Amino acid sequence: MSSRRRRGKKNEPLVRKRPDKLANAVVPAPPSDKELLQAFAEFGREWNRRSDRYRQHVESIQSLPPLEKAEAWLAHFAEHGDEWGDQEALVYLRSRGHTCSREIEDLIGTWKRAEIEVIKRCAEGRPVWSLDKPVRTLGGMSLSEASDVRKLSPYLLRDFWSGADQQEFTIDATMLRTAEWCEIGGFSQWWERLANEFYTSVLRGGVEPVPASYLLFNFCRSDYARRLMPQALETVLRAMEIGDHDPDAPWKVFASFRPAPGLMAHLGYASTLAFAQVILRAQTERGDTLMANAAEELLRHQRADGAWSTWAEDPNPSIGTTAMALHALAVGKPFGWERSVEQGEKWLWQAQHEEGYWRDEQDPDPTYLTVLVLDAIALGQGRSRVTFGIPGLTSSRSGDPSSVSGAERRFLVALSFPGEVRPEIAKVADLLAKELGRTKVFYDAYHTAELARINLDVHLQSIYRDQSLLVVPFICADYDKKEWCGLEWRAIRAIIKEKRDDQVMPIRLDDTELPGLFSIDGYIDFRDHTPDEVTQLILERVRSRQGRN
Repeated sequence: MSSRRRRGKKNEPLVRKRPDKLANAVVPAPPSDKELLQAFAEFGREWNRRSDRYRQHVESIQSLPPLEKAEAWLAHFAEHGDEWGDQEALVYLRSRGHTCSREIEDLIGTWKRAEIEVIKRCAEGRPVWSLDKPVRTLGGMSLSEASDVRKLSPYLLRDFWSGADQQEFTIDATMLRTAEWCEIGGFSQWWERLANEFYTSVLRGGVEPVPASYLLFNFCRSDYARRLMPQALETVLRAMEIGDHDPDAPWKVFASFRPAPGLMAHLGYASTLAFAQVILRAQTERGDTLMANAAEELLRHQRADGAWSTWAEDPNPSIGTTAMALHALAVGKPFGWERSVEQGEKWLWQAQHEEGYWRDEQDPDPTYLTVLVLDAIALGQGRSRVTFGIPGLTSSRSGDPSSVSGAERRFLVALSFPGEVRPEIAKVADLLAKELGRTKVFYDAYHTAELARINLDVHLQSIYRDQSLLVVPFICADYDKKEWCGLEWRAIRAIIKEKRDDQVMPIRLDDTELPGLFSIDGYIDFRDHTPDEVTQLILERVRSRQGRN
């Protein structure tokens, strides 16, 4: 729309012609002191409620093993997080098989409200003041025009999401990762604009190697970003390969903070170069040589304690750089990578905060950093189920269930039983949840919302067959009669057919004969044990399988 203006009387400010009712909108009066005090008081009460809820959650997970504690911490922020970056928690849980239906529904509502708000503000325009000119309005258009995201730059229509300073190089990738993993549609015009803006900035402004290394690393961890902007990512990678000083080691950049300024290896840069070469599949002779050189640089500069610093000569270790280095070494697999990754993994576990997350001064966003670390550890242990796909490896969303390790499975134990024996099973479930955490125990009462769905039979069979480390059927007369138990038993029989019989732990409540269960099969007799004793036997089996995996 045109930006025609009319000139009013002398000394009257120029006013933008508005095609909609917003031109006549009344500017609200500023809040009174009383209203401000009430707002601050409510903010304080909400802050206290969140703090109390968080403290209670932290206390409830203190006895969990390190991995389960980290996952429980992420589960809390997937449900209660109020920052855009907290969406990384949802990405992680979805990548590990969690449904997160309610959290995703809430998130979609948040996105839509934020989108409406920024479009409305764009239509209203922005007041601009200066010392020598009257107030004027920048922008201003119809709501229909303001909704045309692809045609409007972020200067006029800002992104509906935001990030803190420490999320400058992560938040856009987080949005793309969240949209894909949570299967959120209806926002593609925003992602297309993001891709175009990124590519345009690369072409017009060139590439600052160090900042670009962090952007490229995070976009490479988004399958959606790699499909959406392949040319832009390839352009950044090629620019980083050239560098500014040393063509054989472009990660050596000028560091002015040293006592004697000069070139120094930036290990985050080296990690990105090695990692992106594999993820973007840049199969060129120069690329292969640089990847090998970058990996060698990482191996050479690993600290004695197993960590990496951001700069080669920096005495302070960095959790983020260590996780990036593990990504690079685990996907590139240079000679000697196994020992190096194992040492890095040990250091990362030692650096875990007692509440379950990771954070340091160089990487202050704990949700992003925790997911980054857990992915790095999973890659180092040879697992393919992480928050992004790796070319040449099994997709992070599928795979042979028999090859999935315990740490990758959504549930450590799944209970199968008829409703008639619920009182006894509930005691066992609660005791297991106390030891393992509710998120690691499949007991139907813990997942009521998730089980209210179409095709529940297929979903349940997936839980028992594919998503659980140990399946515990409670065999009794009612078990043989119940339709749902029959469906669950089919999944258990499939496990046995696939020779994964160690994944099944039968517990008898009576002497009922069940098709597929024979007298030569071992079992626990519930009649000979208390619920606490049965729980301990299940935990013993779970821990045995965890160690084996």
